[in-house]
Amino acid sequence: MITLADAKAHLRVEDSAEDTLISGYIDAATEHIEGRVGWRLREPTELTWRLYSNGSDQLWLHQPIGADDVLEVRDSSGDEVDAGDYVSRGYYLLRTDGYRWPLGHAFEVDVVAGYVAGSGRSDLMQACRIIVADLYEQRQDLAQTMAGEGIQPLGQVDRILSRYERVRV
Repeated sequence: MITLADAKAHLRVEDSAEDTLISGYIDAATEHIEGRVGWRLREPTELTWRLYSNGSDQLWLHQPIGADDVLEVRDSSGDEVDAGDYVSRGYYLLRTDGYRWPLGHAFEVDVVAGYVAGSGRSDLMQACRIIVADLYEQRQDLAQTMAGEGIQPLGQVDRILSRYERVRV
């Protein structure tokens, strides 16, 4: 998500005495945001998602994925779906062969998800900076801040992250 250098610039910290502390705050902030939005925001890694079809030509993904980040798609019997039959379009896989994903069927999708440090959606990166700054500024009272309910994000972080949260029905 954000680099140590980015966080230190945001905090206006010039020495390296608190690098370990700030790195820990970056990790905590990133994990908090991942938990809120349901995306992998750390270094890219291979993941397998189990997705269920609604019978349309689109198979919805857990987070936006680039065209080259879908490695393989397998149907419920384990057979690979021909890579020429679909294309990644952000939040979904779109069938390009004129067929629909069969209704109710499960598919396993191997993807590379995540962001290289220093890259990602600018609003999520800013939310990370805000949380890191809040933790850093409140470091003397951190035990109280982290007690019980976990990180208590600022209202502006809530506003940034609310547009990414999934609505459960």
